[in-house]
Amino acid sequence: MKKVISVLLALALSLMMIPAFAEGADYTGTWYIQRGVSGEETLEVVDPEGITLELREDGTFAMNTAGITAEGTWTVGEDGVVLTVDGTPTTLRVEGEELVLDSAGAVAYLGRTPATPKELPAPLTVTEVEAFNGTWVPVAQISSGLFAKIDPATSQLGEVVIENGMVKTTADGYETEPAEFTFADGVLSGEDTSIIPTQMSMTLLEDGSLCYRMTVTLGEITMPVILICAPKQAVFGDGEEPTYSEQHPEVLAFDSYWVSGDGLVRIDAHHTDGGYEISVVEMTGKTAFNSWEYLVVWDEEAKALVANGTGMKSACTMDENGNVTESKVEYEDSSAQFFINEDGQLSWSDDKDPSFDATVFNRIGRLPGRYICDRAQLRINWAGEDLIYDVNMDWADSADQSWSWMLSGNYDPATDTLPLNGVRLLYTYKDNGELDLEADQQEAEVNVTLAVDEEGFIVVTETDDPSLEGLRFEPDPDIYGMWMWEF
Repeated sequence: MKKVISVLLALALSLMMIPAFAEGADYTGTWYIQRGVSGEETLEVVDPEGITLELREDGTFAMNTAGITAEGTWTVGEDGVVLTVDGTPTTLRVEGEELVLDSAGAVAYLGRTPATPKELPAPLTVTEVEAFNGTWVPVAQISSGLFAKIDPATSQLGEVVIENGMVKTTADGYETEPAEFTFADGVLSGEDTSIIPTQMSMTLLEDGSLCYRMTVTLGEITMPVILICAPKQAVFGDGEEPTYSEQHPEVLAFDSYWVSGDGLVRIDAHHTDGGYEISVVEMTGKTAFNSWEYLVVWDEEAKALVANGTGMKSACTMDENGNVTESKVEYEDSSAQFFINEDGQLSWSDDKDPSFDATVFNRIGRLPGRYICDRAQLRINWAGEDLIYDVNMDWADSADQSWSWMLSGNYDPATDTLPLNGVRLLYTYKDNGELDLEADQQEAEVNVTLAVDEEGFIVVTETDDPSLEGLRFEPDPDIYGMWMWEF
């Protein structure tokens, strides 16, 4: 639920940091939202008072967006009306009889009189909670009084699953535990107080859609957000829902771990169930690190993965076993961009932290970590420089014998494989478990190539060691993902 809410808040708040106007006219009075523009889409007004701006005669103003009010002073400047809040000025421009609010790609047009609102389908009266059963996907969002369409195939808002009053939500790979909602008077309602206090209610509409209302409380601020959802089968039919990479194959080039030259900053670009995510870890001490999390989308014009106000940075500490003991959020609304240059290196910029604007990151594949297969354990360690890997594998052949492979090699970005060479050793143990140093320790030279399959398993693709042919190792579930902060 936190991921869903954070995406919605980012959109709602982006419409609040706004500009607009011109000189030589009386701008005093109240202005109302007329329409919005996001990209190439025009956003229709559902609530004429979703965004209002009051310019007072005493030189003060109040702007209300989705229940949030910003106040300050205003003056007329050369380029329009200047709004100032806590010493920070914002210039607003005028177009004809409308005031244009333009911020971060979101544009809102305000006029002197309330707009005629878009009519939504009327609520459907239902008497049985089973009427809500099914899997629903968002197809539109109402925030700040504006109606915005959502493409379910590329949206990261996930889906809502309802069964006899039990509701769970998935978004960007996260899934909530089923929660019991209350059914009364045709409305299904519940609340979530685990992270951000949120009141939720659902009604069915006459056109067969689901109206999902959320009221988010942040301190003294109350923010309403509405999702219009359609049955998943009606949207996608009987076929599988397209993945984000199927919609945007360009993102496949980013799938990898990436490291800075000194190895102290690591980036993990990966798929999630609902879209694409990038994680960044910077070690700042033996038990301390900074962490960034981004929900990203492909920007065709920029040829990059971008996060629009969804970036979160946390300062973390961990114990000697690698368990995170403290995590303090420093910000959670940054915008960022990730792109790959002509040399195949990754660049990363964050509008709230320019520390790494000049840093480039090298691809090292999705290989580091620990893996298991039957009685074998595989450890793939990035050597800390260039594309060099050290690999160790142990196989308990019996109670008194075990095999060990000690390998090394350079990752090949062109083929996304790891060719290795090294030795295979046979160890013999005494009855008391001690290594028998007098036994014959067979040694043989070995060549093997490893790769990662679609499920994230390590597979042997080529080898001259018959005992390794066809092996497939799964990530060790007890320590999966720890490589990002195992420095």
